Amino acid sequence: MNSQILGLKELQSNDNYELLTNVDLMNNRLNTIPNELFECIKLEQLILANNELIELTSKLQVFEQLKSLIVNDNKLKEIPAEIGLLENLEIELNLHNNQIHQIPVTIGNLRKLKSLNLANNELHNFPEELGMLFQLEQLDLSDNKINSIPVSIYILPKLKKVNLRNNVLEKIPEVVVPISNLEVLDLSGNLLTDFPRGIGCCTNLKELDLSHNNISQIPAEILQLNKIERIDMRGNEHLKIPAWIEALEEKGCKVYV
Repeated sequence: MNSQILGLKELQSNDNYELLTNVDLMNNRLNTIPNELFECIKLEQLILANNELIELTSKLQVFEQLKSLIVNDNKLKEIPAEIGLLENLEIELNLHNNQIHQIPVTIGNLRKLKSLNLANNELHNFPEELGMLFQLEQLDLSDNKINSIPVSIYILPKLKKVNLRNNVLEKIPEVVVPISNLEVLDLSGNLLTDFPRGIGCCTNLKELDLSHNNISQIPAEILQLNKIERIDMRGNEHLKIPAWIEALEEKGCKVYV
């Protein structure tokens, strides 16, 4: 098995496609995926970042062993439903900085996936099926146009980091099921008027960023967050600072208001 990461020239001159496990085609101005790539049936890592791809092929199912797919900084407008056939995708799916409008419901088939990056696209929402990614640890949906969050996100047992910065969220569903492993939550740059209810259930939360919203009050349940290290509430013009905020600072939490 060839574990070397090959570039475009090496790929095109290689005779043993079926043995390749890692291919890096970054920065090649590709607008289509080279046909040679579909002979690499043992691929585990595929990097197509910084090209000019306008679509991902529906032939993705040939990469049955793929664990990491990196296609950031292209011109993709949609994700094919066939993405759900990559059931061994485990390490990362990175589609950051494209023009994607919608996430297919088949994303829910990627039940081994640990990191999903769809930041800086044109998304307005994401499907309930995202709640089926039971191994997901990092979710980045920042810099989109998302206006709602499905409740199913709360049942992801291993989720540690959620970035929803710079969207158009006006309300966050009440946390009715504790996201016990959540450590970092970034909701800055939205349109929130209320603090996320039930946030005190996220007992492992270390960093909470709610800066640049329209929040006026901080609920006392924040005091339940025994591991909190940093809270950013700057840029909330009508925010009323409670007297007990000093108790958080005495615990070693950095509070920015």
